[in-house]
Amino acid sequence: VYKRQRLSGALADDADPDWSFMSPQQKVWLQANTWYLIPHSVTTISFVMDGELYIPCGWCDSKRWPKLVADDPNVTVKIGEKLYRRTAVRITDEAFKRRVLAAPEAREIPGVELYRMDPPI
Repeated sequence: VYKRQRLSGALADDADPDWSFMSPQQKVWLQANTWYLIPHSVTTISFVMDGELYIPCGWCDSKRWPKLVADDPNVTVKIGEKLYRRTAVRITDEAFKRRVLAAPEAREIPGVELYRMDPPI
């Protein structure tokens, strides 16, 4: 689901929250910045592991938001009615990516990327 408006909600007070309040896999909204100043938002799933929030992307080559994040990693994540300013960091370690996604070694995961949502820089 794509939105052509800014995500609405209250900005969270905590810049580095404990994500344990979330389900292990939970729907979230991710808003990336564009060069033409109209935000690009998507609904996606998230994972929490070892206290960190991760957002995966399947078939990334065909999606717009990973390209936007590569240009500007500053994103907004909406969970419930709260907005969290984050910095999207692409995970390049394949073994770690498999661990977060609970993907068996034998299973290929082509076109899947994973981003850790760090506190804003």
